[in-house]
Amino acid sequence: MTVDPEDEESAMSRIQRYFAFVFFYIPVLWGFSSASVQFAKTTIRPESKVELERLVAILNQYPKMEIEIAGHTDNVGGDRPNQVLSEGRATAILQYLLDRGVGSARLRAKGYGESMPVVPNDTDEHRQLNSRVEFVILKME
Repeated sequence: MTVDPEDEESAMSRIQRYFAFVFFYIPVLWGFSSASVQFAKTTIRPESKVELERLVAILNQYPKMEIEIAGHTDNVGGDRPNQVLSEGRATAILQYLLDRGVGSARLRAKGYGESMPVVPNDTDEHRQLNSRVEFVILKME
């Protein structure tokens, strides 16, 4: 069976549009306490590096993939400090990836502060879920 090049191009276009809206989550723990996520930290905990190395492997497997590193926080601490914190967390991941040879043209870091919670900030567990970094696929060829 032969595939019409126009159909193949159309299928590729649909895949790219799909991936433009896909994001994936890797648990990144902040601070140095092994018991819990520490408040207002941008230091990546050692146990998170296993997951980040998986991300490096994915980026190496797909050398044309471009991602946004999206930092988020809970609602504790105020709008401006949370914005700065989310930017710092996204930048920490960006630097981690750059240090492992991922090209800067493939990466965008952005902080969203407390503006995009995934659950209500009504319990400690929920606040931990909202303090996260997401990876949004911007381009996939």
